[in-house]
Amino acid sequence: MVHDETTGTTFPHDASARDAQYKATPKQSAIASSIAESDTLDLDGLSRLLHRSRATILTDRCRNPDRVPPACTPPGARYPLWIRADVLAWLREHPDPRHSHPHGGTHVPHRRPGRPTKQETVRHTRGDA
Repeated sequence: MVHDETTGTTFPHDASARDAQYKATPKQSAIASSIAESDTLDLDGLSRLLHRSRATILTDRCRNPDRVPPACTPPGARYPLWIRADVLAWLREHPDPRHSHPHGGTHVPHRRPGRPTKQETVRHTRGDA
Protein backbone atom coordinates (compact mmCIF):
# COMPACT_ATOMS: atom_id res chain seq x y z
CA MET A 1 0.00 0.00 0.00
CA VAL A 2 1.18 3.47 -0.89
CA HIS A 3 -0.10 6.52 0.96
CA ASP A 4 -0.13 9.91 -0.78
CA GLU A 5 0.60 12.58 1.83
CA THR A 6 -0.65 15.49 -0.30
CA THR A 7 -4.16 14.12 -0.86
CA GLY A 8 -4.37 11.67 2.03
CA THR A 9 -5.30 8.86 -0.38
CA THR A 10 -4.07 5.31 -0.05
CA PHE A 11 -3.36 3.33 -3.22
CA PRO A 12 -3.17 -0.46 -3.34
CA HIS A 13 0.02 -0.40 -5.45
CA ASP A 14 3.01 1.78 -6.18
CA ALA A 15 2.04 4.02 -9.12
CA SER A 16 5.63 5.17 -9.69
CA ALA A 17 6.76 1.59 -10.31
CA ARG A 18 3.92 1.09 -12.79
CA ASP A 19 4.71 4.37 -14.58
CA ALA A 20 8.39 3.44 -14.85
CA GLN A 21 7.33 0.42 -16.89
CA TYR A 22 5.84 2.74 -19.57
CA LYS A 23 8.76 5.14 -19.92
CA ALA A 24 9.46 6.23 -23.47
CA THR A 25 12.59 5.07 -25.24
CA PRO A 26 15.21 7.73 -26.07
CA LYS A 27 14.09 7.70 -29.72
CA GLN A 28 10.44 8.19 -28.75
CA SER A 29 11.40 10.98 -26.36
CA ALA A 30 13.35 12.78 -29.11
CA ILE A 31 10.44 12.53 -31.53
CA ALA A 32 7.94 13.67 -28.93
CA SER A 33 10.08 16.63 -27.90
CA SER A 34 10.51 17.73 -31.52
CA ILE A 35 6.73 17.80 -32.03
CA ALA A 36 5.09 20.42 -29.88
CA GLU A 37 1.50 20.00 -28.75
CA SER A 38 0.39 22.81 -31.08
CA ASP A 39 1.95 20.93 -34.01
CA THR A 40 -0.46 18.03 -33.64
CA LEU A 41 -4.14 17.84 -34.49
CA ASP A 42 -6.70 15.61 -32.87
CA LEU A 43 -9.86 14.47 -34.62
CA ASP A 44 -11.71 17.70 -33.76
CA GLY A 45 -8.83 19.86 -35.00
CA LEU A 46 -8.62 17.96 -38.27
CA SER A 47 -12.38 18.18 -38.78
CA ARG A 48 -12.23 21.97 -38.33
CA LEU A 49 -9.27 22.26 -40.70
CA LEU A 50 -10.81 20.08 -43.44
CA HIS A 51 -14.41 21.27 -42.85
CA ARG A 52 -15.60 17.67 -42.50
CA SER A 53 -17.41 15.97 -39.67
CA ARG A 54 -15.67 13.60 -37.27
CA ALA A 55 -17.76 10.70 -38.57
CA THR A 56 -16.80 11.43 -42.18
CA ILE A 57 -13.10 11.46 -41.33
CA LEU A 58 -13.31 8.19 -39.40
CA THR A 59 -15.35 6.56 -42.17
CA ASP A 60 -12.97 7.77 -44.89
CA ARG A 61 -10.00 6.36 -42.97
CA CYS A 62 -11.48 2.88 -43.54
CA ARG A 63 -13.29 3.19 -46.86
CA ASN A 64 -11.25 5.81 -48.75
CA PRO A 65 -7.88 6.25 -47.03
CA ASP A 66 -6.67 8.52 -49.84
CA ARG A 67 -9.32 11.11 -48.86
CA VAL A 68 -7.75 11.67 -45.43
CA PRO A 69 -4.18 12.72 -44.59
CA PRO A 70 -1.90 10.07 -43.08
CA ALA A 71 -2.28 9.78 -39.31
CA CYS A 72 -0.14 8.72 -36.37
CA THR A 73 -1.75 6.42 -33.83
CA PRO A 74 0.18 6.34 -30.55
CA PRO A 75 0.09 3.02 -28.68
CA GLY A 76 -3.01 2.75 -26.54
CA ALA A 77 -4.65 5.80 -28.10
CA ARG A 78 -8.32 5.62 -28.94
CA TYR A 79 -8.16 8.09 -31.82
CA PRO A 80 -5.32 8.99 -34.17
CA LEU A 81 -3.34 12.22 -34.19
CA TRP A 82 -2.18 14.19 -37.21
CA ILE A 83 0.95 16.30 -37.52
CA ARG A 84 -0.07 19.75 -38.76
CA ALA A 85 2.84 20.05 -41.22
CA ASP A 86 1.95 16.66 -42.77
CA VAL A 87 -1.71 17.67 -43.13
CA LEU A 88 -0.79 20.98 -44.79
CA ALA A 89 1.61 19.19 -47.16
CA TRP A 90 -1.13 16.66 -47.99
CA LEU A 91 -3.54 19.53 -48.76
CA ARG A 92 -0.97 21.15 -51.07
CA GLU A 93 -0.64 17.86 -52.98
CA HIS A 94 -4.40 17.82 -53.65
CA PRO A 95 -5.33 21.11 -55.34
CA ASP A 96 -8.91 21.62 -56.49
CA PRO A 97 -9.00 20.54 -60.16
CA ARG A 98 -12.00 22.79 -60.84
CA HIS A 99 -9.92 25.92 -60.26
CA SER A 100 -6.74 25.06 -62.15
CA HIS A 101 -6.29 24.94 -65.90
CA PRO A 102 -3.57 22.76 -67.52
CA HIS A 103 -2.44 25.66 -69.77
CA GLY A 104 -2.51 28.30 -67.04
CA GLY A 105 -5.20 30.86 -66.35
CA THR A 106 -8.54 30.09 -64.85
CA HIS A 107 -10.79 27.31 -66.03
CA VAL A 108 -14.43 28.07 -66.73
CA PRO A 109 -16.36 25.04 -65.50
CA HIS A 110 -18.79 23.51 -68.01
CA ARG A 111 -22.44 23.36 -67.16
CA ARG A 112 -23.44 20.02 -65.70
CA PRO A 113 -25.55 17.87 -68.02
CA GLY A 114 -29.25 17.78 -67.40
CA ARG A 115 -32.42 19.51 -68.42
CA PRO A 116 -31.71 22.70 -70.37
CA THR A 117 -32.63 25.97 -68.75
CA LYS A 118 -35.68 27.86 -69.97
CA GLN A 119 -33.41 30.45 -71.55
CA GLU A 120 -31.52 27.74 -73.48
CA THR A 121 -34.81 26.19 -74.66
CA VAL A 122 -36.13 29.53 -75.92
CA ARG A 123 -32.87 30.22 -77.77
CA HIS A 124 -32.97 26.77 -79.32
CA THR A 125 -36.59 27.09 -80.51
CA ARG A 126 -35.91 30.52 -82.03
CA GLY A 127 -32.84 29.18 -83.77
CA ASP A 128 -30.52 31.70 -82.10
CA ALA A 129 -28.04 29.00 -81.12
